[in-house]
Amino acid sequence: MKKMAVFLAVVVSLALLPGSSGEKRRPEDPQCQWVYQAWRQNIDEYAIVRASDPDKLQKEVNKRLKESWHPVGGISIVDSNCCQVMIR
Repeated sequence: MKKMAVFLAVVVSLALLPGSSGEKRRPEDPQCQWVYQAWRQNIDEYAIVRASDPDKLQKEVNKRLKESWHPVGGISIVDSNCCQVMIR
């Protein structure tokens, strides 16, 4: 039940994000390309943080944030594990 509540909270929060009204950038958009290229040039490390529940994932992500890691995208549930992609 707790996992379902977390999942619903994430879905609702993503739906309320600014710019999520259906307006999407296309890959050929020059501004989109510039942001993508700048973002890729600054990646030195890539990690997938896994935890058995959302509370443990939150603690691990907070720990990595203090180590200059940055989350990319939202969380995923894979084989009953919570996952978050992080880069630095």
